[in-house]
Amino acid sequence: MHYHPGNGTEFFEFDQEKDAQQEIKHMYDVLDAQLIAREMPFEELEPIARLLLGGSVDTMKVSEIRRDMMLYSKRYPQDFMEAVNDPSIKVTSYAARALSDGYLAFRNNKKEIFYNLKDNKKKLLTVPFGDDPIYLLSAYLQSEEGLDLYKFLENKFSEN
Repeated sequence: MHYHPGNGTEFFEFDQEKDAQQEIKHMYDVLDAQLIAREMPFEELEPIARLLLGGSVDTMKVSEIRRDMMLYSKRYPQDFMEAVNDPSIKVTSYAARALSDGYLAFRNNKKEIFYNLKDNKKKLLTVPFGDDPIYLLSAYLQSEEGLDLYKFLENKFSEN
């Protein structure tokens, strides 16, 4: 049956050992993701939560964020682990938080991003049609031009 040309298209060979191995692998992935979500320092977990859970993180308490991330890691262990291993997650979180905390602001129907500081209200970026403003801002923060703004945001967010 294993060598039959219809194997996998017309019928599937029942292999309990293979099925059990796949199930165990999935269980281990879920367990690993949940352990990481439980043990990860909140400063590292918050940017991941901001990416995976969206803007609702701004109004949540620490225990709520940790609980929701534990649940997310249980439901979607692969997505959670990809986010944990993504080196640009911190920068993307800074971009989203800069807008939500009011250091930067949208204008002109989210087509432009401006500084929103006491002494600086200058235009920072124009968002091209179809581009995601958070990812555009994130890319700017990773550029040589955006390094000063990145350092400013890093200092502001480490104070909180």
